Formats: sequence, structure tokens, C-alpha cells
Amino acid sequence: TCQTRDEGADMFEIVTNSIDDYEAYWPFRAYKRDNDLFYPGRTYYGRVMGDMLQWRKHWEHWAYDYARYNTVEANGVGWWENRYGQPWHLDINGGLSETIAAQAIFTQFANIFGRPSTGYYGWNSQKNRYEPVVNNGKNSYCNFHDVYEDTGARPMYPSYDFSGYIYTPARAGTFYDRLGALQIMTYPYLIFATGVDRSYDMKRFRMSFADVWPQRMQNILSGLVTGDPAPFGWCIEHVFSDNNTDKEVDCGKADPTVVKERMWFGTAEELDNWYDNCEPLTIEPEYTFPTTQYRLPALATIYGMVNLARTYDQSFTDRIRLWLDGEGTDITVPDGFETISYSDPFSGKTYVAAYDPDEYDPYAKARPRDTLPSQTIEAHGHKYWPAAWMLARANELLADYGGNMTQLSDEYTYSDLQQMVGRMEIIRGVYRSIEFGW
Repeated sequence: TCQTRDEGADMFEIVTNSIDDYEAYWPFRAYKRDNDLFYPGRTYYGRVMGDMLQWRKHWEHWAYDYARYNTVEANGVGWWENRYGQPWHLDINGGLSETIAAQAIFTQFANIFGRPSTGYYGWNSQKNRYEPVVNNGKNSYCNFHDVYEDTGARPMYPSYDFSGYIYTPARAGTFYDRLGALQIMTYPYLIFATGVDRSYDMKRFRMSFADVWPQRMQNILSGLVTGDPAPFGWCIEHVFSDNNTDKEVDCGKADPTVVKERMWFGTAEELDNWYDNCEPLTIEPEYTFPTTQYRLPALATIYGMVNLARTYDQSFTDRIRLWLDGEGTDITVPDGFETISYSDPFSGKTYVAAYDPDEYDPYAKARPRDTLPSQTIEAHGHKYWPAAWMLARANELLADYGGNMTQLSDEYTYSDLQQMVGRMEIIRGVYRSIEFGW
């Protein structure tokens, strides 16, 4: 319903409507119903990518306008602010609605990665994390909580109908959403906001989400690589017992109440309040299929190292880099940095990574709020060093066996330690291929 002189729907309204449709149409797009041609990798994935490309288009135009209108002039102030008193992206008569829409786009993309699978979750008191309950006799659970689709959860993997003479897909899974989000968020070239002649300035049309929100984006990729849900996992809230002043979520100290998405933007006070009651969910703890344990970490490593570097930013590659002691692929560690190592008892390999101790302690447990800056448009920051975190975690997992190599050997297959070493080998292989393989 347009009124006289109404300019029509703005970017915020268009993006909000598209995101609402994306969520609401899951039952219609993701299930076969009566469509004999349904195939998740084509029909469902195609619809998802259509939505995501639309979000990318709106984000690109906002990012390009942000860079253009906020160009810093000789007095150190942006062009728009010099003329209208405040930056373009904060001006209600400028780009404020577009800024809110761009934040909504990032929030939607980022929450795709941490969206939990539907299932019966519990607090694993041995691993100190929430995860889907696996009754294999190895784990001790408490604080049980059902996570359903009406809370935003979605199955990760497709399901199949085996009733006929040949199995057919019956439902899609959100792995396809994760794959699409990974591609769209890291793609280093502008797709829509470009001119005809791009050859005269190759940097002019290179931009990804990590150029605007580097810490948020790189922490998401780091969490996908390491398997740590703190940088991206959805939250579960609790009601704490009266004597639990430290808000611990262990057995008997708290009752889970509700699952909620991550908040990615807001004032420092709003973010503090949101994450004051937030224990991140691990979406897939046990080895069931290599997608989450290895395929997504591999893709996050490749897209992070290759695509982010194409916008002339090597910081993710520097933070995820690890090497083998004595192999000859080590780097000169900068002054003030420290190294951490893990020696694998089966292969004899010693993995090494560097980190900045002024910014990060690899043995400290990361909290969701710690990985999230308060700035709307952030500067570069290195609050999470994934390679160092993985080596620290591997040392802790190995120490849990207390030198009992027989027990370690018996339990090594499908264990957290084996998965961690597998991820480290993925990083090492990609690093060697990129650095020495061309």
C-alpha cells in the first residue's frame, strides 16, 4: 500500500521480509512432500542460495555506499559527516535503515552456523558442554532439554525414504545452508555493486564480510575449524540455584529453560545482558558423519585462507597456521609472541603454533561474549587464536588419560582427541598446499 510520494519499501523492509520467508518456508522447501523430483542438493540448495544471493546484493550496496559516503577528507572526518553532522551509516536521512538491514543480514548468516540440530540435549559432565545425548555408555548427562524446530532448530543432514525399491530423499538438511553461508560470506569480489570497467583498480571491487566485521567473521571461521561452539553456537539459558552465585551450569546447579539465537550487534550493555545467561550448544559431539567433524572445518580453513587473503588480509591465515617441529615449514615467531606445542603419542609428530599472550590464553575457556566486539563497525582484533586453542585442547585431552596408553589406544577411534588431530592435519595440509604447492 503506497501513499503519494512514498518511495516504496526500503532495504530494511525488503531484507526483513526475505529473512522471514526463509525461516517460515522451511517446511515447504525442505521436505519432499509430493515432488518426485525433489533433491536436496538441487531443489532445496537452489532456493537457499537464491535467498542468500539477495542478502549479499543488499549487503554489497550498503558496504559500497558506506565506503563512498564515509570517505575521510583532509580534516580527518568523513564526507557525509562534514556536511550533515554525523556519519552516513548512522544518519536516519542517510544510511541508517540500510545499516540495520546489513546487521540483520550478518546476524542471519552467522546464526546459520550455530543453529542446533533437533534433538535431546544434555550437559556432558565429563566434557563440560551441552550436546545431543548419545547413549553409548561412555558419557554422563544431566540438565536434559529438548530442542525442537519451533525454537529454530533444524536437522543437519538429509533424510531418505527406504520404503521403495530404491531410496529417495525425503527431507533436506541445514548442511546446505551452512555451505551456502560459507561461500557467500567469504566471497572476495563484489558481485552486484560493480562498474563495467574493473581492470583499472583491482582493489576497488574486492570486499567480503570480513572486511567490515573482521573479528566477528574470523571468530566464526575459527570456531568451525576447532569445533569450539563459543564463537558461534546458539545459547541455552538457565535458572540457577540460589547458592550458585558463579552461575555454573553443572549438574544440580542449574536448570535449562530455553534455547536462543546469538546476538551479534547491540550496545555493550545489551550484549552483556544477552550473554550473561548463555551456555553455547555443541551441535554434533560424536562422530556420525564426516561433514561437521572434518568437511566443514576443511571448507572453513580453505575459504578463510584463500578468500580472505584475496582482499589483502592475511590475519586469519596467520592465526590458524601450525607446523610440525623439525619439518622445515616453521616461521619466525614475532617478538613478544609465544609458541605452544602438542606431541602426538601415536604418530610421533609435534605440532607447533604461535600466539600473542597479550591477547589470548589458549588454555582459558572462551566465553561467547569474549569473542564478540561491541563496535558496530569494528577494527581488527585477535581475541581467538584457533591453532593455539587446538594444541592446548589436544594437550588437555591427552592428559586426561594419565599416561595409560592402552586405554588411549582402545578409545582413540572416534574420540575427541582423534578428531582434534584430524583437524590439525587438515590445517597443515591446506597450509602446505597454499604456501608450497603452487
